[in-house]
Amino acid sequence: MEAEGYDLLPWQGWPLRPFYFPKASLEALAGQLVRTLRSWACDSQSKAPEELAGELGLKAEALESLDYQGAFSEPSFTGFLRPDGFLYPHSYTVVELNFGNGLLVSQAYADLLAEYHTQDPRLASELKIPRPFERYLDYLQSLVDEKIGLVGILACASEYETIMSWEKRVGDMVRFGQELFHRRGWQTVILHEDDVEVVPGKKALSKALGQELDLIVPLTINTTFFDSPELLRTRYRHWTGSRVGRTPFFSPLSALCVDKGTLPWLTPHLASEEPALKCLGL
Repeated sequence: MEAEGYDLLPWQGWPLRPFYFPKASLEALAGQLVRTLRSWACDSQSKAPEELAGELGLKAEALESLDYQGAFSEPSFTGFLRPDGFLYPHSYTVVELNFGNGLLVSQAYADLLAEYHTQDPRLASELKIPRPFERYLDYLQSLVDEKIGLVGILACASEYETIMSWEKRVGDMVRFGQELFHRRGWQTVILHEDDVEVVPGKKALSKALGQELDLIVPLTINTTFFDSPELLRTRYRHWTGSRVGRTPFFSPLSALCVDKGTLPWLTPHLASEEPALKCLGL
């Protein structure tokens, strides 16, 4: 990996050590999380912006600017997530959902580990190591009715300089994620809102390349722009739904606002499920 230009942390041995669970068990846990999030999203569609904003810790004006009801009703809203959590002997505690925010970097990191482990002949022949980014790309293609040519990777303009100043090891994950897009034959361009021309009824256009964007995905990690609702009514007004012009936008900003604020409100929905770790056989 170092020979390919990727920086490795001095203690990289810990995150690279494999920790195995039965595939069926993890799929069962994933299913529970998705059902829980869908249940929460269904209930939240009927809530007034003021009530839901209070639950999520947002300003009501910010939520009112988003088409959250439309986003919550789409099957794709809960189509892909990569949760962080703590696994205890008899329970699993979700910390972050990662289904809208930081998904690209999280998935790229997991896929890079898969590449690392498949290089070990003792493992590669015995294990069918998951390739989460490949599944992510499959899902993205399912959202577009035609062959994907150009994908815009959105870094929100108000935080663009911060994102571009990340240390190299995080930038490496973005670069690796782009490489995985390119292996599919898809072009990518990192951009912010001001780099995109939006005409109603037409696909969004990359100003720098002069090409139509077939799909836009978020890179954004920070979400401080939610503290400035006026941005959602002006500079970001084309980005408040699940499409930018005719170009699909996955995940939408409604997912970003839910990602960090929804966990306490999932508890009643989780209570209606079987205990999470029963499906893990622990």
